[in-house]
Amino acid sequence: MPIFAPKQILCPIDLSPVSDIVLSWARLISKAFGSQIAIIHVDRSEYPRYFTEGQLDELASEAVIRRTTLENQTRDLAQRLLGPDLPFTVSVVEGHAVDVILEYLTKTPPDLVVMGSHGRSGVERLLLGSVAENVTREAVCPTLIVRGPEIPTGQHQLNRVLCPVNLTDTSQECAAVASAVAEKLGAELTVLQAVEEDASPEDDMHQRLCQWIPEDLRSHCHVSEIALKGDAAEQIILYARREEIDLIVLGARRRPFLEFSTLGRTTERVLRHGASSVLLVPIDKGGK
Repeated sequence: MPIFAPKQILCPIDLSPVSDIVLSWARLISKAFGSQIAIIHVDRSEYPRYFTEGQLDELASEAVIRRTTLENQTRDLAQRLLGPDLPFTVSVVEGHAVDVILEYLTKTPPDLVVMGSHGRSGVERLLLGSVAENVTREAVCPTLIVRGPEIPTGQHQLNRVLCPVNLTDTSQECAAVASAVAEKLGAELTVLQAVEEDASPEDDMHQRLCQWIPEDLRSHCHVSEIALKGDAAEQIILYARREEIDLIVLGARRRPFLEFSTLGRTTERVLRHGASSVLLVPIDKGGK
């Protein structure tokens, strides 16, 4: 099973109020795993085509000054939210947010991306912003989409982590990642299976789920199991809200659709409609 131990975290922020929440999660993960944080802010300048060369030169000079100001603001925010002990870098990059982030992922692959579900940039689509949506579809490393209130500075643990599974080998990969996170953050791990069409009694479903969970996974954290009948996405969302789950760990298997990538139906619905933060684990084969 893979070991989840991110040493390099990419943290895109847009200086909106969501940025405080994003950085508080990055701080939590960094302290637990000893990670370095690379913070990027994307600044986009669009000039009208009818501007003269002189006007464009003046605007370009103003853009340099603006990016310097943005870099100082980003660094001040990072110092306030991350504190003096966590290693981080700050960069302000010109361009389109999605393009810049994906280029960064290609040239300097991190172990984890931590970003908000939506913020100042991009058009919101239900509860998942367009920037987050495009990055999660293309990223080949785990991506943490954060929601909820800011994590207090003195908090170093989570209470509950939820890992939905479908009893496949790739689900075991997700469960291993969830176990590593739960262990480092002192959380209880709940492994959930939801099946819409299964004539078996729930007690039998629960027994199969318990037998499926590897014993070495149980050695890392406290594990509980729950088997439910019904639509997977609906059951995951309702359970997470009812039990006040801090983090959902989900497999993200990309499927080609024309020239774009799409995520599985369950994963997309949980991302769009869920209230908990979601850690997406890339999956190349199998899974849901």
